[in-house]
Amino acid sequence: MSMFTMMSEDNSLHFLDHLSNQQQQELRQLIIGAVLATDMSMHFEALKEFKDLVEIKGSASGKWTGASDVLMKIILHCSDISNPAKPISMARKWAELVLEEFFKQVSLLTEPSR
Repeated sequence: MSMFTMMSEDNSLHFLDHLSNQQQQELRQLIIGAVLATDMSMHFEALKEFKDLVEIKGSASGKWTGASDVLMKIILHCSDISNPAKPISMARKWAELVLEEFFKQVSLLTEPSR
């Protein structure tokens, strides 16, 4: 169940009430984009989007105005896949934690409804 579904079903969880509907929709799209940026099936699309940005606006980051969504996605994606560049003890610990999280998610998704 997504955070947005949970918030729509339980008002006590809806922490975005102070935002307008438009702001809530924009934030929702930003969060969804951030989650998708960590999906490896989107790797080449994200890379192409970033390369296109650099090709159009140049390599001087000061000229990248209006491209914060592309930059956020590529920075998040790079952070997400950077684990092998860390010292081996840290990379191993992170890998173990990620696997643990994946197994918990599978268990939640396959557990029969009560």
